[in-house]
Amino acid sequence: MSLWITWFKAVACLRPACSRMRTYCWMVLVLMGLTVRADLAGVTSLVRSLGLLPSDYKRLLHLFHSSGLDLERLTELWTAWCGEAFPAQPFQGKFSLNLLYIPPQMGVVECCWGEFSSGSRQRVRSV
Repeated sequence: MSLWITWFKAVACLRPACSRMRTYCWMVLVLMGLTVRADLAGVTSLVRSLGLLPSDYKRLLHLFHSSGLDLERLTELWTAWCGEAFPAQPFQGKFSLNLLYIPPQMGVVECCWGEFSSGSRQRVRSV
């Protein structure tokens, strides 16, 4: 339960991106679904993973096109939170960020420790 409390505290900083509390609650549900889903079958996987009713499918879809969610503001808030939660660390005289996953579409990423292929789940420092 303490993990979810920490998770909710992190998500709470995103509230200003939503014009209404209802929009924020739907966004929280989407983020919860993205956190716990077992498959990548789109919005239907969110409905299944959260145990929602099939009628909630359209409501979730509406969130992605809603004017009540300011995506630019959401991006600003998320970026600020990440900067506070995961500050850049000094490494060999430069600041570095920790990458936990390199998506397959990125191909090969070069860094100070060599090359890492796509799909790598190694801890990589990008300088």
